[in-house]
Amino acid sequence: MLKNLIMTAVDTDALSTAAESVAETVGGAAQSSFTFMPGEFVKNLSYMGTGMLSIFIVIGVIAIAISALDRVVRSASKK
Repeated sequence: MLKNLIMTAVDTDALSTAAESVAETVGGAAQSSFTFMPGEFVKNLSYMGTGMLSIFIVIGVIAIAISALDRVVRSASKK
């Protein structure tokens, strides 16, 4: 009974038209934004490498800082 009440209150033609419109928009956006261009991919490898190198450097700095703090704390606790 509740299903019938909801179906009569909702215009199914408007819903199907809206769903088709959204599907066309999303489908069009997906096709245009996910094209593979090998030349652009190769150009972007330098950015990826720079980012990975930066992450590696930051992790190294954090590791060195933790090691230095550990040595300071150990030497302070021995005294």
